[in-house]
Amino acid sequence: MNKLYKGITRILHVLRLEGVASYLVIGVLLIAWGTYELLSPTSQYNLTRHYKKKRPYIFTIGVTCLDEYTGNSNYLVIKEEHSFRIGKMISGDLIRFPILYFNNKMVSRALDGRHSYDHSDLGLPVDPIERAKLEIKTFHHDNVLAGRDWIVYVDPAKFTHREYQQIIGCYEAHREEIDSILKASKFIPWWTRKEKSPRSFGFYYLANYISHIVYGAMPQPQIFSPPKISKSYLLSDGQLISISDETLKIYPNGQWQIDIRRKWGKFPWHDCTMGKGKVIFSDMGKVFDVEWLNFSDSLESIENISVYEYLASFIDSQGNKLTDFYSLGNIPSKFNTIEVYGK
Repeated sequence: MNKLYKGITRILHVLRLEGVASYLVIGVLLIAWGTYELLSPTSQYNLTRHYKKKRPYIFTIGVTCLDEYTGNSNYLVIKEEHSFRIGKMISGDLIRFPILYFNNKMVSRALDGRHSYDHSDLGLPVDPIERAKLEIKTFHHDNVLAGRDWIVYVDPAKFTHREYQQIIGCYEAHREEIDSILKASKFIPWWTRKEKSPRSFGFYYLANYISHIVYGAMPQPQIFSPPKISKSYLLSDGQLISISDETLKIYPNGQWQIDIRRKWGKFPWHDCTMGKGKVIFSDMGKVFDVEWLNFSDSLESIENISVYEYLASFIDSQGNKLTDFYSLGNIPSKFNTIEVYGK
């Protein structure tokens, strides 16, 4: 609505309208905008609704590989799933993410394990003990591309070790072709085809190549909550939102973040991140460090409590404390390090 308001303001400025005339123009524009949003299948409102429904996966590329032991053919297929991102005024973007299939069985969704489509793949576990449980075949070591990759986990509950080897062999045999599709393929959605210059979209930049194929189940984050969860939160613009959740998630790659969720939010991007940091593994054990915090004084969960006490109070669903797993390391004295450190 802010963008719409700015657009109307610019129109009034250009037309030099004031008083009753300006209100009439605003009313007409709002009615026209509302009608378009409700009736047009290509409006952002209706495209958002369209892509929120469960959409079928779309075939992208398939390759065939001969099993040298059995003589049978194996099929490695890349499909894709789409979502819609609202853009400025009346345009938006198609978000494409790949899915890997082997012999008609889903192996891995590139979106799995991500906090949302705007977040990088969670990477390999940093815990040496957990990492040693996995068999890892690495295809890219380039740190420059880190965060733009897709780690394929082949779950032993669904695939045998022999199938894992076949997946690797098939990918290696067609790697150039598959990588080219992930990096350069373009898709023109139906809602842009009638435009003068139809827009096309590549795979989302955070899933442009396969960096590892791993034999093992995808590691899951540890989830903790404070014993006292806040009921509401005051945003910087003065808006008061209701809260249903306040969680700390520690991901396998060692990164962690604290999120609060709007009471009526249905999707991950309705979350508001209050802090981030990382877990460091050293000779001293597992150390929990804070990188930044950005809490509001309006949160009930931090009333009359220090940052150290707040973090130490977090427990998981089994009643285990955060401090049962990690020692608290670099912990700031204030709940808002953005102001303190100027980050």
